[in-house]
Parts: sequence; C-alpha cells; structure tokens
Amino acid sequence: MIEEKGRESLTEREEELAKRLLRQLFSERQAPWQKRILHLRVVGPLLVGLGVVATFYGFEKILDSTSLVNHPWLMLAFGSLILILTGAFYNIVK
Repeated sequence: MIEEKGRESLTEREEELAKRLLRQLFSERQAPWQKRILHLRVVGPLLVGLGVVATFYGFEKILDSTSLVNHPWLMLAFGSLILILTGAFYNIVK
C-alpha cells in the first residue's frame, strides 16, 4: 500500500507541475514568441501551398519536355513504379 500511495502522489505532483507550466506558457499576456507563432499560422500555410504548387508545376514542365507526354499509360506506369520503389525503400528504412 505504501508503494501505491507513493505512485499516486508522484502522479499528482506531475499533474500539478503540468498545469502550472501550461498556465505560465498560455497566460493572458502574450509573450513575443506567441505573437510570432500566431503570425506563422497564417504565413506558413501560404508558403507551403506556394511551394507545393511550384513543385507540381515544375514537374509538369519537366515531364512536358520528355517523350512520356505522348504516352500517358507509360507515364502512369513510370509514376506507379516510382511510388512502389519509394514505398519499399521506406519499409526497409523503417
């Protein structure tokens, strides 16, 4: 019973520490780092979206300059092969 009581008090202390830490981090007054995070919540996704669109557009232009553009089934097979190989590589690394 002593061990169980010790474990309960340790858990209560951890919970109190976590609550105090959360109160300090997210108090009503904003710290400078919190303002930067709020700013990044808007700018970050816009930059990510721009990067994704630019990457897809770049791949499209590269593929347009190859002979694969005239053979859509070959392009589909090539893309599928790349996905299968990267998936197999991921499973090996994992």
